[in-house]
Amino acid sequence: GTGGWDCDGEDMGLVFAGGDDDAGDYVSDCVSYDEDTVVDYDGYDDDGADGPAPRSPADGPSFDEEWPVPAVSGAVAVDLSEEMAAYCTSTVLPELLPAGLESRFRYVVDDMKTLEQTRGGGGEARFDTAWLLLGSAAHLLTNGDFVSCLSVLRRELLSDGGTVVLELPHPQETFRVVDCSESSWEVPVGPDGGEEVLRVTWGEDDDDFDPVAQVVRKSVTLAVREGGGVREVVPMRLYTSQEVDALAAAAGYEVAMTYGAMDGDVSMDDPEDAHRMVCVLRVV
Repeated sequence: GTGGWDCDGEDMGLVFAGGDDDAGDYVSDCVSYDEDTVVDYDGYDDDGADGPAPRSPADGPSFDEEWPVPAVSGAVAVDLSEEMAAYCTSTVLPELLPAGLESRFRYVVDDMKTLEQTRGGGGEARFDTAWLLLGSAAHLLTNGDFVSCLSVLRRELLSDGGTVVLELPHPQETFRVVDCSESSWEVPVGPDGGEEVLRVTWGEDDDDFDPVAQVVRKSVTLAVREGGGVREVVPMRLYTSQEVDALAAAAGYEVAMTYGAMDGDVSMDDPEDAHRMVCVLRVV
């Protein structure tokens, strides 16, 4: 999915997104806000596992003296799954947001290539930033899909000078030089994190790869120990750094900054800590 945030001047308030505890640091040069008003909903486990967020909503930060209620004009989250949108609307937002703040947020079921429903419900409001994290942009399988998504954001939704933050696999992993992230993890399930464990596997070594289209058919498996499981194949496009540069330019953006993690202190070419390709695009 993707998300957008519309704020007033320097009172940029809430980011409801995946990342780690330093997620607010690296984008501060592109968007004016107080880091203390950023809510970072962690999308990784402690080993840097890729894929869907393995944490529960209870692991996210709460609004209290440390996390003051931000001055947010509005926020929109976009997902292609009706079930996911319903779950987040009914469960996640009420757990993370104080009473009365829900009206500033909406969850939209939409295709990020066109964002037709997103454009239709927001009036004339413009957003300061849109984030596509956890490899969401890899679901844009062609150059045309990628440019379409960015073009709609620029033309219909982003303010002048607005930004798009992309988080994708690091080039080292794309070219299979180094395995930068974990491909499996375990999550306690059941009441109060019961004894059962859900094992998530995001990709297998023998997954089919089309080198012409640069699309890998990721095997995604969810299995409860001794209780069976479900498996699905998800096609995902592998993008290189130079492709992101060229496609962003075609859609009317410049690449303002790049990082090797959701951390402003990690450069793309950091030999030790770089494990993701994070690109901050700015409307030109």
